[in-house]
Amino acid sequence: MYIELFLLDNALMDWIILRLAAALRGRRLAGWHTAMGCILGALYALLAVYWQPAGSLPGKAAFGCALALAFSPKGFKDYALCVVCLFGAAFAVGGLAFALALATGGRMEKGAIWSGLPLRTALCIALLASFLPRMARSILRRRQQGCARLEIEHRGACYRLEALIDSGSSLFDPLSGLPVIVAYLPALSAEASLPIPAQTLGGGGILYALRPQRVYLDGARINAVLAFSPEPLQRAQALVPPAALPIATGERSL
Repeated sequence: MYIELFLLDNALMDWIILRLAAALRGRRLAGWHTAMGCILGALYALLAVYWQPAGSLPGKAAFGCALALAFSPKGFKDYALCVVCLFGAAFAVGGLAFALALATGGRMEKGAIWSGLPLRTALCIALLASFLPRMARSILRRRQQGCARLEIEHRGACYRLEALIDSGSSLFDPLSGLPVIVAYLPALSAEASLPIPAQTLGGGGILYALRPQRVYLDGARINAVLAFSPEPLQRAQALVPPAALPIATGERSL
């Protein structure tokens, strides 16, 4: 076995464990903390090969407690939780590796696991899969934030936007009393002529709006005024105030 491949295998394993532990603890690890943890983990594995006490149960426990410092814990309680998450991640990854070995025709002999799938291949697959939770969390986070599909029909054209329910928005049209949706839609902004007073963190200002012929939010028709942002919005293509929701307006889905 080439020493560099042995170090790479253990570094990849430590990367997976650290990422899973960080997800369990609900925080992000700094990139250089992760890199240092992987390097130290690979060197520890090499030490354990040549120095038996390092590979013993107390030695592994001591290294795990030391590796938990990569999370920069704040206080003893936080450190203890980091240690628990780290060992939990290590047990989970080890169990999955064992299951994968058995599923690919492997066996356990004299305390060693023999797998039909190369360890490096399994680790690379697991490393790629470890990025999937971020995608899932992002989708769930967007749903929790109140993402919705906004459809605007005006003069024979239909526009579909990804909207965000903005609980901090209370814009309304002073003439009609209707709630105001703010969107970045250059295709219609030139037709806007209705001034809407708006208050932002940068101070007061005026947004220009129009009354679309039809507005749908997740398939439900709503009554609202559409104001236009001169710049792209950061979190979505449109911001919908709670007052414009179908429940608030009394509209029904079509």
